[in-house]
Amino acid sequence: MHIFNNIRTTHAAAGTELFYGASSVFSLLQHLDVHLPSQATPVPHPQPGVDEVHDGDESIQRYNYQNIAFDCIPQPTCRATQSVFIGQDLARASLRNFLLTAHHLTPFLEPEKLSLTLEKLYIPSENSSLEQADRALVVVAMATGAALAKDNPCREHLLAQARAETESMLYAISLRAVQVALLMAQCEFESGNPNISYLQLGSAVRKAFAAGIHRATSLEAKQTMWALYCAESMVCFMIGRNPSMTEDDIVAPTLEQPSYMGSFVRLCTIVRSAYRIYRPDTTMTVANDMSRANSVYQQLLEFSSTLKEDLSLEIGGQLYALTGEALSWHVTISYLYHFTILIVYRPFVLLASELRRRQQTSGRRPNLVVEAVDLNPAVRACLNSAQSIVLLSESLFSLQIGVEGFYNHAFFLESACFVLVLAAVYDHGNENELGGAVRERHVELVRTGLALVRRLGSSLSREPIRSIAAALEQMLARVNALRNSNARRGAGAAGDDAVQGDVVAVANAEEEGEGNGHHRMSPAAPAFGQGGAAAAAAAVPLHGGGSGGGGGESSDDVLDELWSMTDWDMSFPLLDFQSYAPR
Repeated sequence: MHIFNNIRTTHAAAGTELFYGASSVFSLLQHLDVHLPSQATPVPHPQPGVDEVHDGDESIQRYNYQNIAFDCIPQPTCRATQSVFIGQDLARASLRNFLLTAHHLTPFLEPEKLSLTLEKLYIPSENSSLEQADRALVVVAMATGAALAKDNPCREHLLAQARAETESMLYAISLRAVQVALLMAQCEFESGNPNISYLQLGSAVRKAFAAGIHRATSLEAKQTMWALYCAESMVCFMIGRNPSMTEDDIVAPTLEQPSYMGSFVRLCTIVRSAYRIYRPDTTMTVANDMSRANSVYQQLLEFSSTLKEDLSLEIGGQLYALTGEALSWHVTISYLYHFTILIVYRPFVLLASELRRRQQTSGRRPNLVVEAVDLNPAVRACLNSAQSIVLLSESLFSLQIGVEGFYNHAFFLESACFVLVLAAVYDHGNENELGGAVRERHVELVRTGLALVRRLGSSLSREPIRSIAAALEQMLARVNALRNSNARRGAGAAGDDAVQGDVVAVANAEEEGEGNGHHRMSPAAPAFGQGGAAAAAAAVPLHGGGSGGGGGESSDDVLDELWSMTDWDMSFPLLDFQSYAPR
């Protein structure tokens, strides 16, 4: 299994076969299976294969993630074609939820017009004269608001109605038809249906190109293309599929007039540069990809600084004084900012975990060969971003302003907690006081994330909340079982830990004095390629260098195929897993 493992999964009953890329959470489930086996299952030893896409059915089924992977399509409670769907007060509340929390992502929609259209739906004489696009837009907006609400008894009903309205415009090609498909994609994503969202985005993009909207000059057309570009950037990155739009297909907002939407478009261009790390090419080596990841991180730091200067929006800043649009944009941008750091550095966490797994399995330290790359800063940045996501959710919920159902918390909490679970596994390798504290800190953050997921709705039968909560419970149980197993292992690894400490001390010396907040890691720090643990490699005989260190290498020492299909012939100095505790 490669670090960048694409997967396919099949739903035989529905006749569906899906692909998920390496940036998706479904890909991560396979890695968690390797590093966190159940008590009844021996630790798997994945072998690098020649297939670019792996079978992901087993790991998805083990964590009961079928409903999320294949989209849990609710059954409508009544006919989706009836004209009056729900009580007028509940309809108004659903639309209000949309306007308060999701409208900022669709600036082309006029709140006043949506409200007026809603009122007309309940007046028979006016209802019959409504244009199909106007009717569809308000129904989909209501369904999105219901999906975002913590509890809404008509959520499934409105979703079914929104799908029916969108389907009625399947073959329409116009600006409004693009907006309907785009808004429906947002609704599906907020409802926990990423694949349907992806398909709706594809429809919106093709209609936009067919209607020439990408070349239109009106503000409404530009706003529609910005929103479409951003939505496709997020959804494709999250499920590991290639977007179909490029930066050339939009007229980017001018920098001379700073705006929230303009800043969000800029952030999404950085997201797309981060996604390039997951695309295999002939230059795909660990060192090259580390440089690419650091470049993305530097862009994010510059973005954060500009955002604070232009719009007074400080990522990692206080939330209590924010309301309305400012709060919505703060949460949306902060989540995506931290998520991008997490995803861009997650492959290095997986590689570090695999090195540590092999160390524990073989009883030997990983070899230091050819070119040393220090993974510690990358791992630390990834784990800090995971912590930031959990703490952002926690601080937002603590405001007690009823936002638990908004902003798609579940997805970001899921991604953060899965990485923290993986980090907790390899803190078990050292059971001294510091190692135990580090492990408990990671586990504590996962427990906090699980508690927050449970707060997203009073009914845990709702997807994706049910599956995410159940998966986190299972992972925590496995971590606890692994801790008990390691406690019985004995003191055989004590000598190895002592040797490791000498190299770790060198790496830690350069990490001391780091600040707090989201600027905690400097992308230009020497530890990425020079100094720290990397410097210790200079004194070690190099693999294939002819300077001693004899003997052939076992397959466990060759990690090239784990990273990509190309040969990079590189290993790493010992990793300081104890320093990964979020601060």
